[in-house]
Amino acid sequence: MRAALRERGGPLAEPLVAVAVALGVGALFVLLASASPVDAYRALWNGSVGTTASVAQTATTAIPIVVVGLGMGLAFRVGLFNLGGEGQMVLGALATSVVGHALEPLPGVIGFVAAVVSGMVAGALWAVLPGWWEARLRVPLVVTTLLLNYVAALFATYIASYPLRDRSGGSTLAQTAELPTSLQLPIVVSGTPLHAGVFAALLLPVAVWWLLSRTSLGYVMRMTGLNRDFAEAGGVPMKRTIVTTMAVSGAICGLAGTVLVLGQTYRYLDGSIVGPGIAWTGLTAGMLAAFNPLFTAVAAFFLSALQVGGAGLQLSTSVPLQLVNVIQAVIILMVAIRLWMGRVARRRRAVA
Repeated sequence: MRAALRERGGPLAEPLVAVAVALGVGALFVLLASASPVDAYRALWNGSVGTTASVAQTATTAIPIVVVGLGMGLAFRVGLFNLGGEGQMVLGALATSVVGHALEPLPGVIGFVAAVVSGMVAGALWAVLPGWWEARLRVPLVVTTLLLNYVAALFATYIASYPLRDRSGGSTLAQTAELPTSLQLPIVVSGTPLHAGVFAALLLPVAVWWLLSRTSLGYVMRMTGLNRDFAEAGGVPMKRTIVTTMAVSGAICGLAGTVLVLGQTYRYLDGSIVGPGIAWTGLTAGMLAAFNPLFTAVAAFFLSALQVGGAGLQLSTSVPLQLVNVIQAVIILMVAIRLWMGRVARRRRAVA
């Protein structure tokens, strides 16, 4: 485990500096709003982790962010810019809802396993498509994965609005039918929304770390991410590695949609993924952690705490909710600066 903290994920000091600078800039904006930064951050703290209920809410919000952040981060570690986590997550959630409802007559265990597997398969297939284009046709992943997000979201909206729309109770929302209770993840802390999906958020980072650090496939992935040309010259089957990596990445992103449906919405609810920007928050968490699987989980919890605490911040102080957006934006800026400085340093070493 110590090796995981020292590997390419980067020193712990770097994300801490990014967070500190972001909080400092946030304090300046609070002062401009004629409010006290101390009161503002106290309200943010109390609203996110100040009570058992708030901690549970923050953890619940973090679950899909951790999972999708790990999925997208895995591809980035291999040098594949998978920006399609949102679309893969959407189709994973939709597949879970459709399959889970269709298999309702079957025993709960069979239906549950089928719902989970279907979500992961849907995410994997949606990621393999641009992966194959990249491997065979050299079509940039950054373009295809980003554009396929819109295709997935619009397709899911159509399915939830027309052929599979749940009209019970006179609902006007675009949504599928509610899944049976046997497929819903149980609540682990009574009186809170925290469900058993939290165990996926705790165990999956370790599983991804183990995959990258302790398996031959992970070794090939890390070699490809460090230097694709060198890896290919060393005998790595590049096309197969690209497609395999995208399949695993998409499956994990699809699992994020599955966990959201089984643990929170209990159906595919249009906008429940795209609206909150879960996938992009997960990518931000991965970037903050330099795509280290273990640190990604910590960063996702921090970003979730900002989101949950922001509501209490606006209610108890005169500081607007947009302060949270400012802090996240500064974090992204700091990460971008760090990546740019690293690229400049590598170029100078190459010239020398």
